[in-house]
Amino acid sequence: MEISQRTKDLKPSATLVISATAGQLQAEGKDVVNLSAGQPAFNTPDHIKDAGKEALDKNQTKYTPVPGSVEFKTAIQNKFKRDNGLEYELNEIIVGAGGKQIIFGAVQALVNPGDDVILPVPYWVSYPPMVHISGANSVFVQTDFENNFLLTPDQLKEAITPKTKLIILNSPSNPTGMMYNKETMIELGNICLENNIAIISDEIYEYITFDGKEHHSLANLDPEFKKITITGNGLSKAYAMTGWRIGFGGGPQEVIAAMTRYQGHSTSNASSIGQYAGITALNTPPEEVKPVFEDYQTKRDIAYERLSGIEGVETLKPDGAYYIFPKVSAHYGKSCDGFEVHDSLTFCQFMLEQMLIAIVPGVAFGADEYVRISFSGDKDDLIRGLDRLEEGLNKLK
Repeated sequence: MEISQRTKDLKPSATLVISATAGQLQAEGKDVVNLSAGQPAFNTPDHIKDAGKEALDKNQTKYTPVPGSVEFKTAIQNKFKRDNGLEYELNEIIVGAGGKQIIFGAVQALVNPGDDVILPVPYWVSYPPMVHISGANSVFVQTDFENNFLLTPDQLKEAITPKTKLIILNSPSNPTGMMYNKETMIELGNICLENNIAIISDEIYEYITFDGKEHHSLANLDPEFKKITITGNGLSKAYAMTGWRIGFGGGPQEVIAAMTRYQGHSTSNASSIGQYAGITALNTPPEEVKPVFEDYQTKRDIAYERLSGIEGVETLKPDGAYYIFPKVSAHYGKSCDGFEVHDSLTFCQFMLEQMLIAIVPGVAFGADEYVRISFSGDKDDLIRGLDRLEEGLNKLK
């Protein structure tokens, strides 16, 4: 059988490939330090797991409505109001199999083949494939290290074409950890309003912010913004529920209805057990998991201080999420024992195969001069990994 061209063009997620390779080496008995994973190291809190067990005991194991159960959507509705100042009706909320499906569904619902979708670079690895599958065109806008990898209003204006239909914004960002301030978000929102451009606001890392910086939901900054914005979120990052696969989104009713139709012919409803446990998760105030986020800031500081002190490495101090995105291209063109490093992919291959540290090549995010390092895991592992990284850089000549 012949595979469709659009599927042939899709590349596997680099983050998942690196994690899988690291896992294989670990299974072979190698002492790999995995700093590639984009998931919390702590376990799902016990009271949320207990809710999942209760769901089984109560036989909450059947289909729910495609966009989610009324009970869970009510909990999402309350969360949006409590944490984001956003008031959505239940028919303006959808539940999916992870935050990724919410964004995927929104892209499919909003664009036609030939439309342009603006993606600031660096971008999360799955945004371009989502756009590609829709038949639309990704318009990449290269942000600058000097501007903290954030899209400027002037850059947005220059990128707009008569075919521009959508922009995807992610704050705090994966892979850079940088955040938009309120003023810039308002400027970007106004430009989108003036040009009839829809916005997907990916807010999956909203609770993980550092140095007292405040996350802002774009749809809350102006009543008109809410009319053109899909706000995407999920349970994975805040409540360590990556494997539960529960995401959710809010937006205009007609867009949510279109996403529901699309989802109805693909995955149907998200896990009924996950939705039931999700009610308990969303009823848990963010303050109760705050100590974990404070631990992320401690590890952020360790990573930033270490990397800033290594010759030939440049990095910004992340505002949030649990990634740091150092520039390592000064070491391209070097080699060690016949292993040549000439881009971010070979750099990461060298670090994994020779130094047993797993990190993600920046090319996966559209920025080949950089690599992504996750500090979501154990602090001692982070320190060991950074030791190996520095040792590996010293070996490259």
